[in-house]
Amino acid sequence: MPRFRDRVDNYLKNSSSEAENIILQYIQQDRVPQEDEQWVYTLLEKAKNPNMKLNSLMWLSAKGKYLEQVSKLLETSETEINSLSQQQPKIGIFPVVDNSGNALLARAFIYQLESSEPKAIAILGDKFENYSYLAKLGKQNCIIGFDKNITGNSWQLAVLATLLSKKDTLFANLAFSGIVLPNGEIIKADEIEAKKRCCPHLVYRVKNCDQLDAWLNIETIPIPIIQYQGEENELIRWQKALEQKVQENFSWFSYELLEDFYGITTNNLAIFGNGILPFEKNAWQTLLKEQVKDKFNALEDKIMPKKVLWFYSGQISTLQIGIGALFGFKRAVSILQMEFSNTTYKEVFTLYGKENARQLKNVSFKKEDFQYIQSELQINDPQKNELGFIIYLGSHNPIGEAKAFCQKNLQVNNFLIIKAKQDQGVMETSQNWLPFVQEINSALNAAREKNHWQRIHLFQTAPIALCMALGIAIGHFVPIDVYHYQFNASEPKYRCMFSMDKILSL
Repeated sequence: MPRFRDRVDNYLKNSSSEAENIILQYIQQDRVPQEDEQWVYTLLEKAKNPNMKLNSLMWLSAKGKYLEQVSKLLETSETEINSLSQQQPKIGIFPVVDNSGNALLARAFIYQLESSEPKAIAILGDKFENYSYLAKLGKQNCIIGFDKNITGNSWQLAVLATLLSKKDTLFANLAFSGIVLPNGEIIKADEIEAKKRCCPHLVYRVKNCDQLDAWLNIETIPIPIIQYQGEENELIRWQKALEQKVQENFSWFSYELLEDFYGITTNNLAIFGNGILPFEKNAWQTLLKEQVKDKFNALEDKIMPKKVLWFYSGQISTLQIGIGALFGFKRAVSILQMEFSNTTYKEVFTLYGKENARQLKNVSFKKEDFQYIQSELQINDPQKNELGFIIYLGSHNPIGEAKAFCQKNLQVNNFLIIKAKQDQGVMETSQNWLPFVQEINSALNAAREKNHWQRIHLFQTAPIALCMALGIAIGHFVPIDVYHYQFNASEPKYRCMFSMDKILSL
């Protein structure tokens, strides 16, 4: 049977994969004869396979052999070399492409070094190279080994991500591919399409070190959601504007990296219907059931264990009331009003941090203290325990038509009417709209305290963002039927589209 030294000598001359596997077994199973120990150092020095070099280094470190020679080879101290085998390395995953164009995953093993000078020593197939700028950018000195033959530098992004991550391990389903420049910029690697096929999630569109650091370590991820009914090209335009809005507060955010890190695409971020939403109850309820009901939970599951800060905007005001109820009040959210004239957004509800969404619900302002709205409760039929709830904060006055609809079609003649205290029909997007909803909800709560309404019928003209917040405030416990007005429809122009207390069971 060939001796270990003979196998090593033959391997270094012929580089056969069979000999390579046998030699690795000798090293990994600690079966190297004492008289052949110098051949392990020879492998570290002369082998062309980085995995062979790494295993040889770890064996020499664990045995405390040839430390002086190894320290000179790697330009670090004997003490550092001796400590390597006692470490649990951090691991970065990256794809490599073979000569046939097939991609497979490789691992980079990162061992920490203590050094007065920046060191990131990569154990490559034909050399040991100090990528000191990786140590500077990653704020950690290290020795880097690999379990596969590699060419090029696209492994660098995986190593930098591993160095930057404040967690002991990166996400198990993440791989990285990119070339890191000394100034912190990151260049897209080649053969990305082949590499993507072997990765659950491939991070490859990150632009610089700071952006990578943010995605790895910031605990809250912004998630922009838009409800849009119309043409797909218009949806894309509004989504791009929403991305830019988020970037005002989170410069590192992009849809591309949300997809890279979490597999969330812009399609996942849209409540979308192509064309006109039919003026028909089943169409509305189908949309709420299929595109809204489980969406927020599903997206949060993808982001876990990190938290989500939602950025939400919609297009159809009445629909937002139902979406708000399904969204709930326990989530951090910025609600944005669309500015249709110039495709921009204005933040009108800041419901996160100290100002969370509970402020919409837990309110009991007295009518005489209202500063933004005026409310009037009209009890014309005390025996009828149903209420018409009419909100007039938009440009169109719904009061007359809504009252006539209630009286004729519902036999309801009791009303709670909400109007703006001043500047009727004009709500400035430069101000926080939270007090409007707090006062509306207070008026509704007061009306419910004085009367037991078995059913409330809601009609509104109000800004879209306000309707979303109102839906969050009301929730899914109150027996409210929500009506939508279609100006060009045949009579009646109001139709009930959904009920708040039944929305969870759609």
